Parts: sequence; C-alpha cells; structure tokens
Amino acid sequence: MTRIWRHKQRGSVYFEIGRGELQSAAAPSWEGATMVVYRGEDGKLWVREQREFDDGRFEELHAGAAP
Repeated sequence: MTRIWRHKQRGSVYFEIGRGELQSAAAPSWEGATMVVYRGEDGKLWVREQREFDDGRFEELHAGAAP
C-alpha cells in the first residue's frame, strides 16, 4: 500500500515509494543512513534522509484524502 504525504509548509502531496539504506563510498559518514524515496504529483522523484522526512514537516494522508 502506498503511503501518501503532504508537506505541511508547501501543501505539496507526495507518494512514498520506499525506504532504503544509503550505500556511498563518497560520503562514508552517511553510509548506512536510511533514506526515503518519494514521488511528487508532477512525477519528479525525491530522496530525503529518514530522520529529516519524519521530523514533522510531512503529515500522512489517508488514501481517500489525496487530491
């Protein structure tokens, strides 16, 4: 089931694709960080660190509440 989110400040709606672990030789300090992959209504994909995604700037919408 797809989780749907709204950015509280902008009001934009996003569809969570999944969460995964970052693998990076270029930024070893971020190695293993959990990232959230999500898609905007315009189809653009975004990736954000989970702790930033879950810090309160997004609110989860119920499937019937999405525009």
